[in-house]
Amino acid sequence: MLRADDDLIEAIAERVERRLSRSSRMQAQKGSPLGPRTHRAAVNRRLTTGEGGAAIVGGKFLLTQDALQQELAAKTREHKPRQRKTTKSDQSPELDALQRELTGGLRRIGEVR
Repeated sequence: MLRADDDLIEAIAERVERRLSRSSRMQAQKGSPLGPRTHRAAVNRRLTTGEGGAAIVGGKFLLTQDALQQELAAKTREHKPRQRKTTKSDQSPELDALQRELTGGLRRIGEVR
């Protein structure tokens, strides 16, 4: 009896997933631009906080297109571009002179003069 119920539940879940994917164009974690782990984490967070735009159906973690766009926007805001290190050629001659003056009497640990 339980096996028949499990099969019925699985069939219903697959059908609901197909409908959701077609009607609201929900994105599953597979092939998500967020990557599967970040996608699943976003779905779990949205379900926990009640944000909406997320569902778990038949083991698939789904985000609506709007929710996916919001997550992508949040991800790009979190990413800060690295600042490139300045090289000696980038520095002004005054800065070079100041740096030599400040570090002139210093030595690195372990360095013998």
